[in-house]
Amino acid sequence: MTRAAGKKLLNLPSRSTAAGNMRSVKIVKPACQVPVSVQGRTEYTTGPCQQAVKQDPVLEFCWFKTCTHGPEQDSEGNPISPELRPYYSLDIRMERTPVVQEGAIVEWKETPKYDVALRIDEAVKHPMVDSGRQLKRELERGAKLVSEFGIAPFCEHLGCYRQDVRKFLNGMFCSEDHARMVKARETGVLLPLAGFDATWARQTSTEKRAEVLAQIEV
Repeated sequence: MTRAAGKKLLNLPSRSTAAGNMRSVKIVKPACQVPVSVQGRTEYTTGPCQQAVKQDPVLEFCWFKTCTHGPEQDSEGNPISPELRPYYSLDIRMERTPVVQEGAIVEWKETPKYDVALRIDEAVKHPMVDSGRQLKRELERGAKLVSEFGIAPFCEHLGCYRQDVRKFLNGMFCSEDHARMVKARETGVLLPLAGFDATWARQTSTEKRAEVLAQIEV
């Protein structure tokens, strides 16, 4: 494992919802990106390795094996091996700092800052999504599991990127609620949407949802 493989704990925003209670597998997807100059600024666009797929669709399953386009160093300046570069994104931003003389700002100095991050995404594991083959298809197209980069496990709930997880009977989750929500979807248990389901006349849907969830063993 190289230092460029990333930190084991990442601070990624979660976007899970009560309605999207499916199981997902976190993956790292490759992308061929090359720098171009646009009005004097460096931007990144799709490189030749992926562009070639348009002429030869078979390359969709192998372009990433020879592509070396991507950042050469991580945010700390550590080298990234050529075969892993397509799995990292590079964001260049200008950081402005004041130049102070005699207690007054005389000018602003702009310094480029390079933010390098793994291209982390997720694949849904559910028969209703790509007939349950989404993860298989992503792996065939070059995606890797986050564990291959030394990343600690994420919650398996769709859209949740929390890493303070523990083992439940049905997988790794950050909370009992996420474990129960995924089990409900996979076993056909109907969960009313909190605050939106009008079919429960004597109770609010929020209360009924909590009751149903509490009865699911994980």
